[in-house]
Amino acid sequence: MEFFLDKDIIFRYARRIVFAHKMPKKQFDLIEEILSGKHTVHVSNNTPFAVLNYIKYRVQDERGLNKPLEEADRVAKSIYSKIFGKGKWNLVNLSWEDYENACKDRVHEWEDAVQYQCVLKIGKPFATDNIRDFEKDNAIKLMVVR
Repeated sequence: MEFFLDKDIIFRYARRIVFAHKMPKKQFDLIEEILSGKHTVHVSNNTPFAVLNYIKYRVQDERGLNKPLEEADRVAKSIYSKIFGKGKWNLVNLSWEDYENACKDRVHEWEDAVQYQCVLKIGKPFATDNIRDFEKDNAIKLMVVR
């Protein structure tokens, strides 16, 4: 199967790896299938940066651990190969016009608007658990993963 994956699901998986946080089983299983090469997945070109930056921040601040910057950086970089180093990942590159359209989007908040532009660009289903923000939109096909 081929689809665009909501970066929030990747964030949850990264938190599970680093902090042993819980995540919905269907989302965990989907990521595991992706990593095994079962699916071809598209993400916005800023997703790897966003995930690693988020993990770096959380390692520094998670429950008062206050890890040094160097350790947080090392952990974040190790996440890259654990997630994006396996499976069939494709980056969706948005043009300046696509970002402009995301800025003009009055329906979706910024991050959702960027992902929405990606889904429109590639024409693949959008795997997300955030159906509230997209359920009334007939321009894209949702793949609900809860």
